[in-house]
Amino acid sequence: MKILRSIIAMLGMLILAFSLVYFRDYLSNNASSPLAAFWLLTLASLLFTAAILAFAWFVLVRSGPDKVSAIIYLVLGLAIQVLTPSLITFKVEPMSGILSQLLFYMPDSFYGLSGSFVAGIGLINLLRKPEKPPEDLPGKI
Repeated sequence: MKILRSIIAMLGMLILAFSLVYFRDYLSNNASSPLAAFWLLTLASLLFTAAILAFAWFVLVRSGPDKVSAIIYLVLGLAIQVLTPSLITFKVEPMSGILSQLLFYMPDSFYGLSGSFVAGIGLINLLRKPEKPPEDLPGKI
């Protein structure tokens, strides 16, 4: 159950990052005022930062060390960062049409940053030692 909750949290952060990329694209094409677009993009960046910090807190503090979810995070984060641009570059068929649309989302967008952050959280969680219960609890005989 702990693995499922942390994977759902990761998917929620990735969906938010993907949505914010679309929002940024929409604002850059349809903004009526540059000042309003600036403030909305600033708020989008703050929302993304809050989502990343909440995800890190949930995975590293609340859920505790878990090797299975750590490996999933590491593989998925590296796939977002490495595999998608590679497939676009080499025009792998038949998915190159779909993947070429993802070029806009790589590597310096919210989506690309979330991929590297997921991989980093996976690596940290993989290297963590299991938590040991405290030896001397008050009231222990």
